[in-house]
Amino acid sequence: MGKVIYPELVRLSKEMPDVKFAKLNCNRANKELGKALGIKVAPTFHVYRNKEKVAEMTGAKVEKLVALIEEAKQAAPKA
Repeated sequence: MGKVIYPELVRLSKEMPDVKFAKLNCNRANKELGKALGIKVAPTFHVYRNKEKVAEMTGAKVEKLVALIEEAKQAAPKA
């Protein structure tokens, strides 16, 4: 993950405590997992809801990622 985007994701994780963020380095040790997830470029972001992938994006546009997360949260059924 890029040195520029990572601090932004740390900030977002603090601003969005209801969202879980995870990082995967698709290096040699995780190459097969990255392949199984369809990750071809870095950074790639997957948005999951109820263990199901509901959105995906590539690139380091933080505002686009925030919009994607918010859209997924709005579509989520209310508990």
